[in-house]
Amino acid sequence: MEITTLLADPEAIRVEKIIPDDSSLTLVVKTTRTQAECPRCHRSSARVHSYYTRTVADLPWHGVAVRLHLRTRRFRCQNSLCTKRIFCQRLPRVVAYYARKTVRMDEALQLIGFLLGGEAGSQATLKLAMKTSPDTLLRRVRRAASPSDVTPRVLGVDDFAFRKGQHYGTILVDLERHRVIDLLPDREADTLSGWLKRHPGVEVLSRDRAPAYALGAAIGAPKAVQVADRFHLVKNVQEALEKLLMRQNRLLRTQTLAAPRSSARTSESDAAEGCRLRLQPHMEGPGRVSGGRKEVEVTSAVSETRFLDVTATGEAERRGAEDSGVTLPSFARDQGGAGSGAALRQHRQRASR
Repeated sequence: MEITTLLADPEAIRVEKIIPDDSSLTLVVKTTRTQAECPRCHRSSARVHSYYTRTVADLPWHGVAVRLHLRTRRFRCQNSLCTKRIFCQRLPRVVAYYARKTVRMDEALQLIGFLLGGEAGSQATLKLAMKTSPDTLLRRVRRAASPSDVTPRVLGVDDFAFRKGQHYGTILVDLERHRVIDLLPDREADTLSGWLKRHPGVEVLSRDRAPAYALGAAIGAPKAVQVADRFHLVKNVQEALEKLLMRQNRLLRTQTLAAPRSSARTSESDAAEGCRLRLQPHMEGPGRVSGGRKEVEVTSAVSETRFLDVTATGEAERRGAEDSGVTLPSFARDQGGAGSGAALRQHRQRASR
């Protein structure tokens, strides 16, 4: 983008008036050419039909926003065979057809979009008095990055979803330049083969594993080498390995169960052995009797027996402490304070007897 003049095209427009404002400048400009070319039949005409004014944004002046009130003409086409009777005067170096910004401002916004992206670029345009939304900047970038008509040497073919689960198409990618070059409306072999016939020159075709793509590539580009990309190669290996393991599942399970166990003692084996010893009295106690009430009775009997054993042991320890001259509070403290109230009540009951 080169800016060497005050106006975008001094040969096509001239300044009539400058209207200053608090935050902007308005330039009233007028076209200088007295004739224009019909956009349909390309025949020049000097017959003016009417005048009209367009308002377009231009590059700012020293941080002040600039608007152009462009007064231009409508002409009558003098070609009697032309279907376009009235047309507007075109100014390709000033503003595009139906555009609201000048050509050089569009180029500046496109450059900002490439350098900063959407959100950051929008913040920059706000500081530069060219307020633009992030979506507008991204549209400028996408429009500039239009696909080339050159047939790629290495073509990637895969499917994509227009609407997941309902409508799928085919995406074509130039794998050397990493650019999408076309989208096909479906995943049929005829569609792919027709595109390849219209674009000869593909030497290597990296495709999906779908049979339709294989058939379309063979018909449309029979001399091209068909290959699978890394994703599909890994997926093929994964599926083959899963099938092999499913066939050998019973053999692997038998060998795992029959494998000898190591006799070396480890911390894990010691912990497991300790758990087994603690649970052994419960496992070797009275068997569980089927039938709801009997099973409850057996479980209650086992619990009561264990409670009596613990109580008898605690009583024997207390009596031994009394015989040796240890007082009850001292004994309770030695036992961690747990159950001191119950021990005191038992002592008072025996004294009352």
